[in-house]
Amino acid sequence: MWATLFRFFSITAYFLIFLQGSMLLLPYGLMLIAGAFTAEPLMKVLLILADIALITLAVISFKNRTKWTTVVEIIIFFVLLLPLLKILLSFSFQWFNYFLFLFPSGCFILFFPLSIALATLEHNRKLGQKGN
Repeated sequence: MWATLFRFFSITAYFLIFLQGSMLLLPYGLMLIAGAFTAEPLMKVLLILADIALITLAVISFKNRTKWTTVVEIIIFFVLLLPLLKILLSFSFQWFNYFLFLFPSGCFILFFPLSIALATLEHNRKLGQKGN
């Protein structure tokens, strides 16, 4: 149960990361959709990979947990981080030193791996109870 809650909170935080535009802040979830059509070539690839990763995450959430689903979730975490890292490396940190970027980013980076770990622990505990 905690794993699901942390996963929901981390993905919500991921969509609510606000990026500073030239005149206003834009949510990262909007960039995931629109950026796949309007971004520079490398960023397009990273955003499309992030979109595919989010779809894959939604699909595997309905599957039984195995070692492979855990590995896929870990890969998805890094794929979701790639566009953020590209953005961070493209501009100076002062462009991102505001609460609506730092807090959601920190929540995603903290809670997504925590949700993977908790889900794996819950799965292992269930397997241990079935074995006894």
